[in-house]
Amino acid sequence: MNRRSQKAEARAQKSELRVVLALLLGLALGSARPIRVVTTIPDLADWVRNVGGERVAVASLLNGNEDPHTYEPAPDDARAIARADLLVRVGLGLEDWLDGLVSNAGNKRLATIDVSKGVDILRDVESRGPAGETQGHPFGNPHIWLDPQNAKAAAFRIAGALSAVDSPSASLYQANALRFGQRLDSLTDTLTQLVKTLPDPRFVSYHETWPYFCHRFGFEVVAAIEPLPGQEPSARYLAGLVKLVSTEKVRVIVTEPQLPADIPKALARETGAEIVVLSPLTGSLPGTSTYLALISHNVRTLAAALAQ
Repeated sequence: MNRRSQKAEARAQKSELRVVLALLLGLALGSARPIRVVTTIPDLADWVRNVGGERVAVASLLNGNEDPHTYEPAPDDARAIARADLLVRVGLGLEDWLDGLVSNAGNKRLATIDVSKGVDILRDVESRGPAGETQGHPFGNPHIWLDPQNAKAAAFRIAGALSAVDSPSASLYQANALRFGQRLDSLTDTLTQLVKTLPDPRFVSYHETWPYFCHRFGFEVVAAIEPLPGQEPSARYLAGLVKLVSTEKVRVIVTEPQLPADIPKALARETGAEIVVLSPLTGSLPGTSTYLALISHNVRTLAAALAQ
C-alpha cells in the first residue's frame, strides 16, 4: 500500500472514530435520567417545568383541589420524596405537614428550596375584620405565588437549584428562567392596566389568600370571612361582616373551590353581593392548567365582576 493510500485509510479511520464517539456521547446524553423534582403545590410544578424543560420530571403533591394548609399526605407522597433529587416548597408555615413526610422518606441526598426566601413578606395584620380581629398567618402571609413577580424571582432560584444538580445544563436553565420571566412581565403589565380601569377594586375574600395578588394588580380586600386561617367565623363576626359589606357597598365576595361554600352563600343572600370563584392553585378550575392561565383567569374574572 502506497503512502497516499495509507493516509487516506488513516483519515477514514479517524472519521469513523469520531462518528462512533459522537454516537456514544449521544447515547449517554439520551440515557441520562431527568432530574426528579417534587413540589408541594401545582403552581410550583409549573414553574419548574418552565425552567427545567425536558431535563426535569416534576410531580406535585397537591393536585389543585386541596387546601394546602390542611392537606393530609398519602403514602405515595413519601415514596415520591424518597426518589426525588429536589423538593420545592413555599415555606412560611404553609406546609406544616411536610416536615414529617420528608423525615419519613429518609432521602439524604434531597435538596430543598423555599420559594418564599428573599420575597418581601406581607403581614395579615394589615387587614382587619369588622370586629377588629386580626387575620393572620404566624410567619407572614404564605400565598406569595399569586404575585407573578415573585414567580419570576423564584424561577431564577429554581434555575440555580437545578444547576447545582445538573451543572452542564446551567445555561439552559438560566435562559429558560429569563424567558419565563419575560412572559410573566408581559402578562403583569397587561393585567395591571386592566385593573386600573375599574371604578371600585374592593372585594371580600373567604381566606387571607390574596394580599400579594392585590398588591401586584391593584385590587383591595376589605375583610376576610375567616378571622384566622381554618377558623370558622363566629355569629358576632359574621354579623359585623354583613354590616360592613352593606355599609361599604362592597359588591363582590371571592370564594375558592377548595373551601366550603355555605358561609359565602349566606353572606351573599344577606348583602346582595355577587359570589365570584377564584382559585389560588393551578388546575383546579377549567382553563387554568398553567400558572400564566391561572393568573389571567383570576384577574379577568374578578375585574369583570367588579366592572358591572
